Amino acid sequence: MIGRGEAWGALAPRERESAPRASLGEASDTALARFLLDLRSKGLTEPAIFNAFERVPRAPFLPNIRPGLLYAPINLPIPCGEEAEDPFTLARLLVLARIAPGQRVLEIGTGSGFSAALMAAAGAEVVTLERYASLGVAAMRAFNLLGLNRITALQADGLAKRAIGGPFDRLIIGGAMEIVPSQLFEGLVPGGIAIGGRIRGGETRLTLWRIDAQGFPVESDLGPSRMVRMRPNLPSAL
Repeated sequence: MIGRGEAWGALAPRERESAPRASLGEASDTALARFLLDLRSKGLTEPAIFNAFERVPRAPFLPNIRPGLLYAPINLPIPCGEEAEDPFTLARLLVLARIAPGQRVLEIGTGSGFSAALMAAAGAEVVTLERYASLGVAAMRAFNLLGLNRITALQADGLAKRAIGGPFDRLIIGGAMEIVPSQLFEGLVPGGIAIGGRIRGGETRLTLWRIDAQGFPVESDLGPSRMVRMRPNLPSAL
């Protein structure tokens, strides 16, 4: 059940753009092919996620980035002083979270919208929360352009108590925090998984929490991560 948060919804017909071309250009195609080969070499070949990267172009979510950089192993700038995490980090996160068809996923931090698009393409139903209205509107434009209809996008502070109700099978925390508020795990079903970044002694660590039979999160450290620090509270502008 949807709680606090403003839905951006579908774009009006006059705002819709034509369907993307089959090819995004040679540079983008080459970068994607190289990226997919690198995913295979790293063992990140979970079919639902791997196929989603093949099917969902990244260019509509990062329209101001040169095509050759879209799949580079670097974070890329997006508006509002935020960053889109590098695609290798994103692929690893989604594989470790075991995103699969039929799941209901809550994402905190829509960002460019690419991660929500991948999860929807993998067959999950995604509710994604973003603090910045302009980022949410841009992401919705890309979702509509690509015909992705398994995504509900809301403007809300995902770190506040509680922007949206469950139940959810997965929680994707799109950034790193020193202290993870316990309310983030509310609504996750027993056996559910949350994944995000923890800042420990100045180092960012990818962290997974599995909800036990009593509803408590059991934490596992998955190693270093390049996830960016999350900032709480809704902005007064942007």
